[in-house]
Amino acid sequence: MELYFAAFAAALLVDTIPVFAPPAWTILAFIIVKWNPNPWAIIGAGAIGSVIGRYILTLYMPRLSARIFRRWENDNLSFWEKDSAGDSGRRTRLSCSMRFHHSRQRPFSPRPAWRK
Repeated sequence: MELYFAAFAAALLVDTIPVFAPPAWTILAFIIVKWNPNPWAIIGAGAIGSVIGRYILTLYMPRLSARIFRRWENDNLSFWEKDSAGDSGRRTRLSCSMRFHHSRQRPFSPRPAWRK
């Protein structure tokens, strides 16, 4: 029973940390491999801990970002959030297009650019 609580607590703690934390599944996999408990129970406890941890993260992250980022950066992010709040399809299209736009690179060339 202690392992299931440890899986819950580890996932909750890791998903509450905003940056520089390992993914929760690596900790759950370590618990499963090291002590050989029921994997489905560990996954269930870890999933519940992750959901609660992410919820806690969403509660305190706006206050933390207000201290870290400049005011205009927060205003910019909140504008996009409010602008696309009613239309989830628009939000998805915007997110996908921004990811595609920023991930485009130069087409593959067999000759490296530094070798010209």
